Amino acid sequence: MTKALLFLLFIVQINCYTALSQDKPLRIGVRVGTPMSASLNVEYVTRLLDGKLAFTADFMDYSFELGRIISDRYDLTLTQDYWELGINYYIFKEGRSLYVGVAYSEGKSNYFIDNYNFNGRQDGTGSTEYAFSSGIVKVGAKFGRWFYIKPEVGLMLQGFETSHDINIAFGDDTSTVHPLALPWPFSTGIMASIGLGLGF
Repeated sequence: MTKALLFLLFIVQINCYTALSQDKPLRIGVRVGTPMSASLNVEYVTRLLDGKLAFTADFMDYSFELGRIISDRYDLTLTQDYWELGINYYIFKEGRSLYVGVAYSEGKSNYFIDNYNFNGRQDGTGSTEYAFSSGIVKVGAKFGRWFYIKPEVGLMLQGFETSHDINIAFGDDTSTVHPLALPWPFSTGIMASIGLGLGF
């Protein structure tokens, strides 16, 4: 994540010094969707390729207390971190309307299970980590200037697992294995999101 921030700051600095930036080239907002849930999104549009080339980055790092939403057999806590670096090319207008993009992303999800109920016992605990890295191809559109909306769909190029086994340990030193189904974006590679933000 630190490398991603340094990369973005470097690109912005280079473009400022070489006067390549266009009017309101910096966009800062929030992107909500899959697989990142919600992330901070930064985009910087240059004058390269007639003002149609933009650099973009996403960052996310937080935790969810899901309780028994997924299953009534256990309490689940989920932590996620995700970053993405990419390039967008605006097809028709400078920094607006329809664009296509490529990106590289890395993410990690940690699943923590408590109070697992099995054969009358309710003290089971376990955890597992699911990490991935993938190239991305995507298409989207930006509408608005000061305030913008950016719907986007894409495909992650890596193959993904459909489930992940968690070893559940109990207080009497016995254990069992619980297969945890991964959310559908991780098993299909499909990305879909909508971004909201401000241009500067």
